[in-house]
This record gives sequence, C-alpha cells and structure tokens, in this order.
Amino acid sequence: MSICLFKCGVFFLQGAISVGIGHLLGRQQMLARGYQKMTNAKCQIAIDDAQKVIRQCIKRQQNSLTSISRS
Repeated sequence: MSICLFKCGVFFLQGAISVGIGHLLGRQQMLARGYQKMTNAKCQIAIDDAQKVIRQCIKRQQNSLTSISRS
C-alpha cells in the first residue's frame, strides 16, 4: 500500500506542477495533461483501497468456510 501511495503522490505532484506551469504559460495541453495525471493518481488510490477491501472479504469468506468445514 505504501509504495502505491508514494507513486500516486508523485504522479499527483507532477500533475499539480504541470497545471501550475500550464496556467503560467497559458498552455492548454499542459493543463490537460496535469489534470489527467492528478485524476489518474486519485483513481489509482481508490482502486488500491477497493482491492484491499475485496481481499479482506475473500479472506473472511475463506476463514468462514474453513471453520464450517472443521465443525
């Protein structure tokens, strides 16, 4: 999780810098790329969180099935 968070943070910062430079220079393409990087970083964090929740649910189900089969 921490590696993903670090990578996403770096991409978000790169996007924010691109947005800032795009505003300063008046370049729409740079603005668009910056906003896209920021959005991708936020989405990746959400996906990573969802995967973590899914893994926990699967583990609980497996534990539940294991305890039922032992009974």
